[in-house]
Amino acid sequence: MIYDELAISYYDLIAKNAELTQRIEEQVKEIAQLHDERFDNLAHISELNDELSKLNSQLEHMKEQVGMMTTDSTRSKQMFKHSKEH
Repeated sequence: MIYDELAISYYDLIAKNAELTQRIEEQVKEIAQLHDERFDNLAHISELNDELSKLNSQLEHMKEQVGMMTTDSTRSKQMFKHSKEH
């Protein structure tokens, strides 16, 4: 009877091993997919960072232009005001 119990236990362990092996194989595939997604996401983040840098540079340039136009406008108003006074 002990032999029969050992045999049953052995076959149960083989079945569990097969199930665990299958789960591990599925997890390996999922990890590979996640790795690929991570690579794609990092590439996309890099592209977005490049675009952000470009847009920030353009914004700074536009701020400089607006600042110069504001300064020019203020000077023009002061000159006009000064010329009216004389």
